[in-house]
Amino acid sequence: MKNIIISLLFLFISSSAFAWNGEDTDSGQIVTVHGSEFVNDGDTIFYTLGESEEYQSGTVISIFSFGSDIQIQVRDEAFGDIRLFTMEKTNDRKNLTAQGNQ
Repeated sequence: MKNIIISLLFLFISSSAFAWNGEDTDSGQIVTVHGSEFVNDGDTIFYTLGESEEYQSGTVISIFSFGSDIQIQVRDEAFGDIRLFTMEKTNDRKNLTAQGNQ
């Protein structure tokens, strides 16, 4: 039981450590991508919109770097909608990966 609690705590801490903020271009809501240090075409990502704590998932279709922003095109797995996220560009490894897809 103790190992399960420690594993869950580690999972929570590690997934919250890799949060990437941006905006859902269509809705204008804040989007936060959680849990993965790398984001590449074909990856499944988990994200939250606005102040919702409900995780949603989507498949990354494409990643483009435009000036000071990175745009990620995502197919929502629940509804099949295509979403466009404009993310903050920083020097972390996620964004360096995305810069290769200019």
